[in-house]
Amino acid sequence: MGLVRAGLWEKEARLSLFDSIDFDKVYRLAKEQSVIGLVLSGLEYSDVKPPQELLLQWIGEAQLIEKRNKAMNGFVAELIDNLRKKDIYALLIKGQGIAQCYEKPLLRACGDIDLLLSSDNYEKAKVLLLPLASAVDKEDIERMHLGMTIVPWLVELHGALPFGLSSRVDKVINDACNDVFYIIKKIK
Repeated sequence: MGLVRAGLWEKEARLSLFDSIDFDKVYRLAKEQSVIGLVLSGLEYSDVKPPQELLLQWIGEAQLIEKRNKAMNGFVAELIDNLRKKDIYALLIKGQGIAQCYEKPLLRACGDIDLLLSSDNYEKAKVLLLPLASAVDKEDIERMHLGMTIVPWLVELHGALPFGLSSRVDKVINDACNDVFYIIKKIK
């Protein structure tokens, strides 16, 4: 946890406080938890380093993550631009959107692309994107959720964000989303 924290916020990680560190286990756990890049970044602020061979392997993995993020970010920019050209407005949410808040967003392992849309934009986005998809998941009509693969990326459309905490919380969140889309509509 200390290395993840150090990687996220560029803080010191004092690993010398521990008797011994099995860096092979740390690496395996970081890989399992999809935080290879963040933990590697944390090692920059650590007073103890892994063996050179493992460190080089780690760096190679992190470079692949950065490369994938750059490709995904390019795709997202193009996707959002194409949606806007068709008067469809979406917000990038969840993983890739939140990653932009990190000190080093390219080190976060990327997954799918989640777009939040108003209900009318959700329907328009489906019409635009479905012909581009090589695979399409079964749509959850009630939750307004549809996943599709636009090679090589998994794109998920969200027409609502039900969190299931309570109907009151879901209503507040949906009202806030509607306010955002209302503002976007007024600006354009």
